Amino acid sequence: MYRKVFISGVSGFIGRTLGSYLCNRNYTVYGLSRDPQKTSDETDKRIQLLPWLGDDENWIHDIDQSSVFIHLAGSNISTHRWSDRIKNQIRSSRVLTGKYLVQLFKQNNKYPGLFLQASAIGYYGNVSEGLVDESSPKGAGFLADTSSEWENSTKELENAGIKRHVLRIGMVLGRDGGALPKLVLPQKYFLGAYFGSGSQGISWIHLNDLAGVIGHLIENESELSIFNLTAPKPVSNKNFCKIVGKVIKRPCLFKLPAKILEIILGEMGRELILNGAFVHPQAVLKTGYEFKYPELYDALSNLLLKS
Repeated sequence: MYRKVFISGVSGFIGRTLGSYLCNRNYTVYGLSRDPQKTSDETDKRIQLLPWLGDDENWIHDIDQSSVFIHLAGSNISTHRWSDRIKNQIRSSRVLTGKYLVQLFKQNNKYPGLFLQASAIGYYGNVSEGLVDESSPKGAGFLADTSSEWENSTKELENAGIKRHVLRIGMVLGRDGGALPKLVLPQKYFLGAYFGSGSQGISWIHLNDLAGVIGHLIENESELSIFNLTAPKPVSNKNFCKIVGKVIKRPCLFKLPAKILEIILGEMGRELILNGAFVHPQAVLKTGYEFKYPELYDALSNLLLKS
């Protein structure tokens, strides 16, 4: 049914892999970038790069019912300590671009057949007990509020009859980006540690499964609209450290107290590291998708041991 895929945020950690994956599945893939020339050095050469967020928006005329739009754009949430300026940048890079897209579609009366709106499992906030699924309520905190606004920024498309899926993405594990290399590096030098109590949930997904789920949603109609993009077996922070140690044969020796993290990283440390939730991909499993890496040990072995 769908032949063309447009991706905002195509030069990012997720966008690069997703773009290549969809090219391999014979989609015509367009990557929207503020700087297509620079992005060309970072992405698959089969992806057609087009400018956006400027005066030249000619790509909008190629949008039709055979198109899928995947909205991934948003600034990195873990690059800098969260000042008010950084928090505003994180929020606006997600919310304002979503609203911009809605207005662009409306002004030109050009709509995709399917719109995939990225979000984050931060929507659920800190949940210390039990599994969280797509029916669970919004939590509290900056990430929960930002995720909710991010999702709602394109909700108006549903009023135009456009099928829209919300993708609440967990910690994405990949070899060349994301959180994993930063988490593993100290442990390689026998400085492996868990954070705070170590009981907080880490809801993760292998990068290849993330691309696989999105491809599956494009190719299989679903009446569900919200999907947790996480593996079916989340782990605690402490167990994550232990499983990394088992894979790379380096022990998880230390506990990094919560107070130290809060002093160093402030609100960012609390929400990104000390908080967590055990998130279950109930809706994804209902679609029939079979995870290639449902177990953390297997996912880490693929990413950390493969040459």
